[in-house]
Amino acid sequence: MEILEKLSQKKIYFGHQSVGFNIIDGIKDIMKENPQINPLPVRYWEIWNEPNIEFLNPPQGMTRAQVYAILLESASEEIRNLDPGAKIIAFNVAGGASEGKPSPDVYVEQFQYFGWRRFIRETVQLTGVNCFDCVGLHPYTQPLGPEAGGVIKGLELLRELSSEQKFADKKIWFTEVGYPIEYPRNKQVRDELQQACFTIRLYAIAAAHGVTQLQNMYMKDIIYRQDNTRRSFGFFTAPGLWREQAKALQVMIRLLPDPRGKSTILQEKAEGVFAYFFKGAGKWPVLMAWNAGEGEVKSEFRMKAKEVILVNMTATEIRKLEATKGKVSISLNEAPVYLISAPLKEVEELLK
Repeated sequence: MEILEKLSQKKIYFGHQSVGFNIIDGIKDIMKENPQINPLPVRYWEIWNEPNIEFLNPPQGMTRAQVYAILLESASEEIRNLDPGAKIIAFNVAGGASEGKPSPDVYVEQFQYFGWRRFIRETVQLTGVNCFDCVGLHPYTQPLGPEAGGVIKGLELLRELSSEQKFADKKIWFTEVGYPIEYPRNKQVRDELQQACFTIRLYAIAAAHGVTQLQNMYMKDIIYRQDNTRRSFGFFTAPGLWREQAKALQVMIRLLPDPRGKSTILQEKAEGVFAYFFKGAGKWPVLMAWNAGEGEVKSEFRMKAKEVILVNMTATEIRKLEATKGKVSISLNEAPVYLISAPLKEVEELLK
């Protein structure tokens, strides 16, 4: 495009023989030397990390979006020349929920700060839509949960933009997200239980709203090198020592091996009950529900089976419920529960 051609004349060099491409060459050499190895090539490429904030510093006279546009087009071209089937995950912006501050559409010139949606908009205006396959977001909402933090609204904002700019066919990835129990500036969640609740609820919301991939940050706690602060996102505190969110995610994976398939949104009430139907293991219909507000609430759901199995978030409770006139009544709190139309023994065996 004309603007990009002018920008490229500034001779901004991103290194066509950078580490990433040297890795590709190295992998090719290894495969030639070891033909017995089953190849597992890199097929998905994230282009930069949070380029809308200080992780991408533009030269004087350019904005972050202008620099990123050149980087995205250059990287996409090089990667696809090497591997025409490669998938490009673009943007990977800091943000992706609606309640982030500043707003998703703001631009703060003093700090070259772009709200996440404005950054995507201005980049796509420069590049068009052919240089990427997926849109990456980092919808951190802590200390709020995914509901109060506006994850659903953020997806609506993205889809408005994707419809306007003609990239609605691109898949959505959450390439970085999580809920720490230690974090600077009091942005941590309450405790391990709340961490587990927020994580599992985010997975359910993301699946029901068409997010293709969700990548948690991190598997273990870290010390952030820029300011030496501890950030406790981890699923494991040591080998064999699982946090509550790890146990909860294992239960969810066993009951819902791929919740991205057919799903039905039953209820989404701000500061209230959220409920979804998913296709579960063994093709069982699985209802997943929780209360995003305070305390406990009574809720009633229609279930086709006469006998329904209730499984709590970490599978420490597995029991039968009787459906009365095709309905079951349960108490809901912050921890999701599963209602499964399946024989008790089969559910217990699956969760062993």
